[in-house]
Amino acid sequence: MRRNVLLSFLFLFAVFQFVDAQVRGTVNDQDGFAVADAEVTVRGTDATAVTDENGAFEIDAKVGDVLVVTDMLGATKDFSVASANMGTLSFGVEVLTEAVILGYGISESDEQKTGAYTTVKAEDIEKVGSVSFDQALQGQVAGVSIGASSGQPGANAPIFVRGITSLTGNTMPLVVVNGVPITTDDMSGIAAASNPLANIDPSTIESVTVLKDAVGTSLYGSRGANGVILVTLKKGARNSGKFMFNTEFGIGDVAFEKNDWLDAQGHVNYFATALGNAYGMTYDDTVAELGWDGVTNNNWRDAVRQNAVGSQKYVFNYSGGSENMRLFTSLSYNSQDGIARDSRFDRVSGYLGADWTVNDKLGINFDVSLSKAQQTGPTDGSSFSNPIFAGNLMSPTQAIYNTDGSYNLDLYFLNPEFNPLALQDKNKTLSDFYKALINIGGNYDITKDLNFETKFGVDYNFYDELLYWNPDFGDGNTGHPLGNGYGYASQRNFNTWNWSNALKYDKTFADVHNLTLTAGTEAIKYTYSYVMAERRGYPAGNTKPTLDNAANPSDASSGGADYSFVSYFGRMAYNFDGRYSVTGNIRRDGSSRFGANNKWGTFWGVGAAWNINREAFLSGSTVNELKLRGSYGTVGNGEIGNYASMNLYRAANGAYMGAPAGAITQLGNPELKWETTSQLNVGIDFGIFQNRLRATVDYYIKDVEDLLYTVPTNASSSGFTSYWTNDGEMRSRGIEATLTVVPVRTEDFEWSITGNYAYNDSEITNINGGNIAIRNGFKAWENGHNPTEFYTRLWAGVNQEDGTPLWYTDATRTETTGDVSQAAQAFTGKQALPVHTAGLSTSFNYKGFVLNSQFTYAGGHSVYDRWGFVYNSDGLYGQLNTREDWAEGAWTPENAGSATLPQVVYGGNNASSTASSRYLYDADHIRWRSAEIGYRFGKKILGEKLFLDNVYVYVRGYNLVVWTFDKDLWFDPEVGSNDADLVYGIERMGLYDMTQPNLRQFVFGVRLDF
Repeated sequence: MRRNVLLSFLFLFAVFQFVDAQVRGTVNDQDGFAVADAEVTVRGTDATAVTDENGAFEIDAKVGDVLVVTDMLGATKDFSVASANMGTLSFGVEVLTEAVILGYGISESDEQKTGAYTTVKAEDIEKVGSVSFDQALQGQVAGVSIGASSGQPGANAPIFVRGITSLTGNTMPLVVVNGVPITTDDMSGIAAASNPLANIDPSTIESVTVLKDAVGTSLYGSRGANGVILVTLKKGARNSGKFMFNTEFGIGDVAFEKNDWLDAQGHVNYFATALGNAYGMTYDDTVAELGWDGVTNNNWRDAVRQNAVGSQKYVFNYSGGSENMRLFTSLSYNSQDGIARDSRFDRVSGYLGADWTVNDKLGINFDVSLSKAQQTGPTDGSSFSNPIFAGNLMSPTQAIYNTDGSYNLDLYFLNPEFNPLALQDKNKTLSDFYKALINIGGNYDITKDLNFETKFGVDYNFYDELLYWNPDFGDGNTGHPLGNGYGYASQRNFNTWNWSNALKYDKTFADVHNLTLTAGTEAIKYTYSYVMAERRGYPAGNTKPTLDNAANPSDASSGGADYSFVSYFGRMAYNFDGRYSVTGNIRRDGSSRFGANNKWGTFWGVGAAWNINREAFLSGSTVNELKLRGSYGTVGNGEIGNYASMNLYRAANGAYMGAPAGAITQLGNPELKWETTSQLNVGIDFGIFQNRLRATVDYYIKDVEDLLYTVPTNASSSGFTSYWTNDGEMRSRGIEATLTVVPVRTEDFEWSITGNYAYNDSEITNINGGNIAIRNGFKAWENGHNPTEFYTRLWAGVNQEDGTPLWYTDATRTETTGDVSQAAQAFTGKQALPVHTAGLSTSFNYKGFVLNSQFTYAGGHSVYDRWGFVYNSDGLYGQLNTREDWAEGAWTPENAGSATLPQVVYGGNNASSTASSRYLYDADHIRWRSAEIGYRFGKKILGEKLFLDNVYVYVRGYNLVVWTFDKDLWFDPEVGSNDADLVYGIERMGLYDMTQPNLRQFVFGVRLDF
């Protein structure tokens, strides 16, 4: 078969080698008028043409070439040649024929497009203001849902493209930066959450393209199951030289959080009620128990947080080049505080990118991005060292400091010496992240139509982290035999290298037939290594957190892992006269993660499109674009961990009969195979009135087969409780729509509006032989249910006769019980991943004034308050603070019949705070994500003598307002609501884990161009 493919390729090469192409078209300005005397050149050649009085031109070029149009004022714009008849090239408005780079040297124009993808430009990325570019996709790309695992700056952000494609594997899309696939996993060993994408400076990004359907993602085979995000870094412009300096200063606070926690008097009343109902204690007894002086009223929540959350950014870059060189270089510093007093993210980064045309045949490209980031911040979850958690729980009656100014370490708390301010000041969590992203490649024109491209890239990440617990109080003061205090140091290396080679044949014949054939190989190697050490026995009052200041080593280890991919791929694209396009991809992947019988997988995709607007019957109409397109194909998912198919053995596993012992630590399954996703996509694109109204609609169906998950074993004597299997199936359906309208466009004023909407829902169609597969206390999988649906006890409210809790006995919700042991876990009908997402943005440009704004919406999903049972405990932990609604809602003999909460009883009211749907909230919300107002001082104002070409002064706001639909939801539904990682799969999605809240920010900035 390989021989036949090669012979076919050589035959087509021989037939079409000597056929030339003459490309023609017209150039219009933003108002639709012809642009005369504009120069049209073909990049990399000597071909030149000048438009006539009608804006028309003819030039020697071929499909795939890039035309550079330069008007009389020197403004330039690039257009990719899609066919011999280019039609109208719109100068100054959004261009339909701009080339989109799909990877491996493959680019296509909008006319050639058969798949579903969306591109976000640099200016739209900058508007969001996040330390990582991925947040800019939220609300700008239909079908993409982005959460936030923490409000900690630099934290990882789970990304879902068209929903769920795996139950246990990694659900993150593949991210490719300038052709180099990079890691997206949270790789920190100590930090609460880290995001490798935060080590890429957003100001160096030219564009981000999200591939969503199979004809695009199948080009990346087994790594494209979750979608593909292509990041193109800036490379400068030829024959120019421009400098830019940008600085920003900002201040922020909490974006959304209901501040309805009790003050000192309120907490005394709550605790007194709980103690009175449990033991008959009086109010005065409670005051004495707490040691309250009647005056102290400390807001611990504010005390553990920063009074003013600041940020600053400095960016300096150069963009330019010569006739044969494009060059872009940048140096930047970004600093962002978090809400917690000890939370901060600092990044220094540098970038250099260059394209060099050596001669008319050879081109070389090179880029390197280097960065160092430091992240400090507290842990998440129910830990006393988490100031967000402890700050909520601490009774306002307790003093922060003693009268002598020392920390109060005799608190009325779950642990009296866990003063969260003291822990913030004395304990340390330091994480230094280093990233080097290096790419070098070249392309060589073997003939006019045959090109060879090679690209080698490295993504290197080094994490150097230190955790220190002081010896005097808190987690470090444990009376350990090796001494108090604890230090833990970790160094981790993550290295990915990628080498791809592609041979591309591109030919236009008879002026209307264009054929592009691509064949290539790719090899990927991923290695991970770590070394860690810990010590105990720090001296009392120690102020040096390094390990060498502790007396006794307590543990040390090192290890690593690796995996590799080898791939062969081919692509065919045919376009007839800019009207009809057909595309096909095939890829063969081999992975070290699977057993000998299933190491290889074959994935493919086909697509077709009809550009109806190019037909004669629409000639001269107001329709600028009308396209029907469809695609179908398969991709795989091999993100199951490096050794899931193997039996794993551990040599150092303790002792047996006085001798060192080993043990099997994992029951392997050599028959594990790739998860496979088949996707059908049908779409329509149209644009009218000089593209002042454009719309795109896509409908898709995704079927996943051979889902990987674990099931319980029957033989308990083996010592294994579960094993991996491959027999699940799931289906997702969705619709995506994007609409752009330009209501006003004049010489001085332009107003544009863009909106998008996406619907996605998934259903498990076959799993575990039709039986339920229980994963943990919050999620389960069963046929007919969404894979992210919550599975827990069903809360039925309060028994109005005696104030005890009630639960439903089963999913039918027909009978209730006051005995929690009779309350069966059941599916709630509530899921973690949004069903509906939307975005709306608008932009006004009047002369030098700029005003824009963006809103996002997510709905049809829920979030579970994982620690609600602690602070909404109905008195179980009455000594801890709670929220104000207990006073109106808790059952008393006086409000029997209308109470919404059980009676408050210290020590608990019949297990009322047991995990149940009581702590499940609707997460539907609208977010005013960003806004900007600014003014550009152009050359006309600045004057010709001033070295500045442009000065832009602006104010931006981020996360300005959050409107939630559930009145009881008190925390930001986006934080922690879409958390997923490789260890827990989708089980942790939708679980709020007492993370830092999202920031609301206001930024003042100045940009200078010269």
